[in-house]
Amino acid sequence: MDEFALIARIRERLQTADPRVRVGVGDDAAVLAPSAGCAVLSVDAVVEGAHFDRRWLSWQDVGWRGVAGALSDLAAMRAAPVCALLSMVLPEDLPGDDALAIVDGAAEAARAHGASVVGGNLARGPVVSLHTTVMGDAPSPLGRGGARPGDGVFVTGTLGAAALGWRLLARDAEAQGPFVRRWRRPRARFDALPWLAAATACVDVSDGFAQDLGHVCEASEVGADIDLAALPVAPDHATAAARSGHDPLLLAATGGEDYELIFTAPAPPASSSADVTRVGTITEGADVRVT
Repeated sequence: MDEFALIARIRERLQTADPRVRVGVGDDAAVLAPSAGCAVLSVDAVVEGAHFDRRWLSWQDVGWRGVAGALSDLAAMRAAPVCALLSMVLPEDLPGDDALAIVDGAAEAARAHGASVVGGNLARGPVVSLHTTVMGDAPSPLGRGGARPGDGVFVTGTLGAAALGWRLLARDAEAQGPFVRRWRRPRARFDALPWLAAATACVDVSDGFAQDLGHVCEASEVGADIDLAALPVAPDHATAAARSGHDPLLLAATGGEDYELIFTAPAPPASSSADVTRVGTITEGADVRVT
């Protein structure tokens, strides 16, 4: 399939009736209706050989992961998703149907999170890579730099599941199950935005809990006391991790790509939820202590 035929088929797949999109795919640029809040933008990349092995993912999964990972940055900023732009680099020998499957996965992820794909770019290169630019809307964006001594440290969902799924696939490319699905199809936590109403700082768990908490502490010029045993994990996490030869707590503390949210706040969210766990306290100084 030649480039122009592929672009035409991509355009057909990405039509949207979202009233926020004045001009979508098919023109030189997208046009969005003005927002009453702040425009929040982020970009992320998924590159074959660096972020994924095509034996472990369908092409739809590649598209989904590229968009969901980028959208997670908006959730961490307390921004509601609006749209995404896709820039794809594809090898010459990649069949057109595979390229369209990537687009389908990306569009599916955008729709699942309440956004639209409104444009992008197509180029040739040695490996598949998907660069996703996303835009959200936030009346009051939340950054990493506002944590204060005495704030609690909270985490949404569970940690370490995606890292375990990745390791299971590294051992067996045919592995299946909930941990593999967690890595293949992450979700950005826009459902948690109401819990961030009184938050002082937030970051998504893309690099791993310990490293991402470190980003908050550095930006806020604070330290933290963390209860390692309090880190929330899936019910079968410890058994599955031990069976595969991995330390379950280490995966929870350092495994990345969960796309959960770490946030700090003076008190638990008013709408108390079993999906939020307090794991520590912000302290003065610069040390992060784990007990």
